[in-house]
Amino acid sequence: MGGNGSYSKEIGGVNPKNRTHYDTEYRIDGHKVVVLQDNPSHDKIIMNSNSENPIYLFASADKDTGQLTISGIGIYKKHLLSESIDLIFDNQGNVIPFNNSEKGSHAHKWEEVAPGKIGRKSHDKNNYYSISKKHQNLINKIEDFNKKGKIWKKGKD
Repeated sequence: MGGNGSYSKEIGGVNPKNRTHYDTEYRIDGHKVVVLQDNPSHDKIIMNSNSENPIYLFASADKDTGQLTISGIGIYKKHLLSESIDLIFDNQGNVIPFNNSEKGSHAHKWEEVAPGKIGRKSHDKNNYYSISKKHQNLINKIEDFNKKGKIWKKGKD
């Protein structure tokens, strides 16, 4: 799980020194819940994956309590990010549906801009998509996970 260009065919994965996220050891439908670690490039989302076609769930941990909140999903093809989903929540923790803006939950397409490097234009109004219905069950489980207040502390991994 690493930043742009970090997947290496030679070692069959992402070099540990290039990894950008911690595995919290939580799983939803077998998908890893991961948290951003301190990294020089400040990658908020994993660009390259050790696994060929995984789905990762991106969480943040409250600095004081360690409570996790999942707010994103990364979908990968051949080790590279191909689609991301940004989940937006209301005050009760319910997912706000797609409304063709960044104020509602939405998906983005990513593409390879150079060998092993993924990109998309930030805040591109043409790159907001409704979320595929095939992800609704997972999103419902993420909503439930967030409401349960799961705890993770750095170093648990």
